[in-house]
Amino acid sequence: MIKIFGSNTSPFTRKVRIVALEKKIEFSFINFGADTNKYYLEGLNPLGKIPVLQKDDDLVFDSPVIAKYLDGLSPAKNLTSTQNKHDKIILRKWEALTDGILDIAINSVVYERRRQADKIDENKINSALTDVTASLELASSQLGNNQYCVGQNLTIADISLLCLLDWLKFRLPDILWQKQFPNFQQHHHKMYELISVQQTSPFD
Repeated sequence: MIKIFGSNTSPFTRKVRIVALEKKIEFSFINFGADTNKYYLEGLNPLGKIPVLQKDDDLVFDSPVIAKYLDGLSPAKNLTSTQNKHDKIILRKWEALTDGILDIAINSVVYERRRQADKIDENKINSALTDVTASLELASSQLGNNQYCVGQNLTIADISLLCLLDWLKFRLPDILWQKQFPNFQQHHHKMYELISVQQTSPFD
């Protein structure tokens, strides 16, 4: 049995859970709360980060690697690759862009705001928010009026974008992507037609 260790509210964990559900792969989900013993987590991943996938004696970490691993376990729905060589690069770019936005927002905004009031660096936060907005503008321009991020079918790019947008809505509601980028809103509505997206919503 495959085990996925992570957090209900982690966008990276959610991404791999959606992939597993879309691929019809049976797995158990072990939710790590804020009080989880970090030493236990480091026993699964020396980097001390989630998500982590365990299958028998194999441990796989880093969400893009886990997604690729899961995609290879079942022939149903090729989510992480495509026969078109150009689209393969576009897929990687989408995942790198969405993960990059999350890294900036988490480390330079959310964590910074959690520091003691007299130690918060507002310049760091404002700079990070500027970078996030610029990156969202790029992502919006790349999506355009297309139904999917790449090609005509659901891919890891769409899943990554959905997880990013919902995390921003959950953790940084002051970033009003719904009003700024109408095409994101359309994509978001489309993605919520998927049972896998509904089942992993951080708002439930």
